[in-house]
Amino acid sequence: MKYRYLLKYRLLKKVTATFLIMLIALAAMNVQSPCAFVPRKIVLSSDQLPENVREDYTPAGTYNGAAQWTSSGTPGQGELFTIRWTGSQWEIVYNKYGTFATNNSGSITNLPCTGWGGFGALTLSGGCGALVNPDAPNVSITPSSQTIPGGQSATLTASGADTYLWDTTPASSKSIISVSPTRTIAYSVTGTTNGCTGTATVTVSCVPPTVYTVTGGGSYCTGGRGVAIGGWAATPSTA
Repeated sequence: MKYRYLLKYRLLKKVTATFLIMLIALAAMNVQSPCAFVPRKIVLSSDQLPENVREDYTPAGTYNGAAQWTSSGTPGQGELFTIRWTGSQWEIVYNKYGTFATNNSGSITNLPCTGWGGFGALTLSGGCGALVNPDAPNVSITPSSQTIPGGQSATLTASGADTYLWDTTPASSKSIISVSPTRTIAYSVTGTTNGCTGTATVTVSCVPPTVYTVTGGGSYCTGGRGVAIGGWAATPSTA
């Protein structure tokens, strides 16, 4: 009898531990990064479109790397309206007839609220606009010069965040660095504030020095000083 109770106790303990592990795993899956963008509901307004189009559009995953929104339209009719990014512009698509409105004034990180062309004069409100977390730092780089002669250096100053990490070799965590490229190079920095990151990139070009080729004959030095003598010619060339 005692052995049977001990066996049940051990089994119950094992099941309880497994259940707790599953709860912790599920909670971890649902925890979002404090900097993750969370799409909000969008309301479509129009005086020229029917009511089934003028519905609330709810977030529905992503399409072409950007957030998308859908509305079911008239109940029971199998309708689906979708606001999505095509890769070059935003569009609103009706599953039965195709695209009926487009907007090319936005970007993958910006859904325009106005300026929609196509069927019906419409505007969006609510979750339109910038599709990035407002807490993400706006990182920028200010170069002392973007074009430098060969052998010289330029100073790059990062701003907009609390800490920085440059993609140089070796990497640098300073806000101000000095670079001496021998060719055109793009420098990037990642800035972090409260766990949120932002990036910026700047290009610095190197101009090779001018090399002169001297041709001709005759003496060049007179009295210990360089003197131009007739018959010499100097022509610039780049190396």
